[in-house]
Amino acid sequence: MIIEKKKSPRCVTIYNRLFSMIEAGEFSLEGKLPTEPKLAKQMGVSRTTLRQALYLLQEDGIIKNIQGKGNFIIGTVQKWEKGLESLENPVYSVLNMPVEEMEIEFRLETGAEYSNKVLERKSSVVLYADIWYKSQGKGVAYTLSILPIETILEEKIDLSDEKKLLKYLTEEIYLKVRRSEIHLLQSTLDNFYEMKYELCKEKEIHLLQEALYTKNKYPVAYQKHYIPVEHSHISIIRRK
Repeated sequence: MIIEKKKSPRCVTIYNRLFSMIEAGEFSLEGKLPTEPKLAKQMGVSRTTLRQALYLLQEDGIIKNIQGKGNFIIGTVQKWEKGLESLENPVYSVLNMPVEEMEIEFRLETGAEYSNKVLERKSSVVLYADIWYKSQGKGVAYTLSILPIETILEEKIDLSDEKKLLKYLTEEIYLKVRRSEIHLLQSTLDNFYEMKYELCKEKEIHLLQEALYTKNKYPVAYQKHYIPVEHSHISIIRRK
């Protein structure tokens, strides 16, 4: 029996060459790749083949294309020690940089149709908290937290102490809950209300809608995490 060894598609060969060049540091991190005509000539392939290879690099999160500006290196394939399977604040699980500072603002409002929907019950009073995560003095992520008055009373949360409220929403609640349900969406900040901090130059974000549960069938909190794609990764590590 003769087994014929098939050649890899030309675009895969070019992908591997470009990947090796990036790994070797021939293009600086955050640097711009040569223009497509120049790079196609350098690789000795057509622009169609080159674009297929560039698309694969974009899929793997190694480069990004900015319309009208070109292709930019954003990193290399990296193995993460943990992902969204960890029952902790998902901002910490997916953000590519350390959180050095956080800010919180909150308000109390009468329960409405939206809060009834996400909290899966009617609550007379609901807390809305805006949380900004900062690194090197710049905003890098944002969370909208929604708590029913029942959770505030059961947990004896002192609303006069913002630091304790912030710690509860970003850390302590994840030590107390038994499960978390996350829906991951891709969105943009184009139609979002005015932010206190500019989270990213690009508008693409990961939107993680999270319901947190303890022993009750109703969520003790509902959180919407807005995390810029350019500052983050989505990884889920599965094991037997």
